[in-house]
Amino acid sequence: MAGVLVFGDSVGGKLAPASLEMAVAGAALAKALNEPLLGALLGDELAAAAAEFNGGFATLHLLEGKHLRPYTARAAIAATRQLIDAVQPSVVLFPHTLETREWVPRLAAMLDTGLVMDCTALNAEGSDLVVSKPVYGGGVIAQYVVRGATRLVTVRTGVFEAAAGAPSADVKKIAAVAPAAGRVTLI
Repeated sequence: MAGVLVFGDSVGGKLAPASLEMAVAGAALAKALNEPLLGALLGDELAAAAAEFNGGFATLHLLEGKHLRPYTARAAIAATRQLIDAVQPSVVLFPHTLETREWVPRLAAMLDTGLVMDCTALNAEGSDLVVSKPVYGGGVIAQYVVRGATRLVTVRTGVFEAAAGAPSADVKKIAAVAPAAGRVTLI
């Protein structure tokens, strides 16, 4: 199943403002690509955040698990990969946050797919995903064509106007898989 999968962000059980910006960006891209708009939240106890995350999604996926809080990159990668493997989206959008800067590049390497971070514009040219981002201290705006079966993009917050859409047609709760035991113990 193809689609544009938009990850929102929740902090303390509440939806982060950047999440609705991602929904607006994703909705425009899904319309241009003629694909369904899908949403996702990652964390623990997501009911309140899910109620606020109205982006007009065909399906809102809630990846829940106690192991997702406190945050660890390994847990976020394992849960996100679980959803990507199940849904098979063509594009995945994430808010560009401190957390996503850490784990999304690792996820892209594991999936062997394209990633462009800190984007300020998203466009579809046919089936190609063309993204823009500032380079050289913002003196130049570069455009990139993102390649891969599932293309990953982090979007700079504050670029798109946040707006609530229609409630999601379907909400699916998914028990997020715990990552394999690592060599480091969190104390």
